[in-house]
Amino acid sequence: MNIVAAVEQQGAVPQEIASSVSRAASGTQEVSQNVAAASDASTMVSEEANSLLPSSNEMCEQPHRMHDEVLRFLQSVLPNQ
Repeated sequence: MNIVAAVEQQGAVPQEIASSVSRAASGTQEVSQNVAAASDASTMVSEEANSLLPSSNEMCEQPHRMHDEVLRFLQSVLPNQ
């Protein structure tokens, strides 16, 4: 290998390193943005779930109330046994 080729090769190495570092930085930034988006989505889902909790609790209580009301109605219309 002649001297000119060796010098050119040595000059290309730092450029390749810089290019690799730049790609790694871009990848890191993209991962960071994706993590932030996932965090935002998780927060939104958590808030939505919390807003549905009272309705869910109400739906769980309704069958018990309905049972009690039907039982009271039946006791009022049926003769005591």
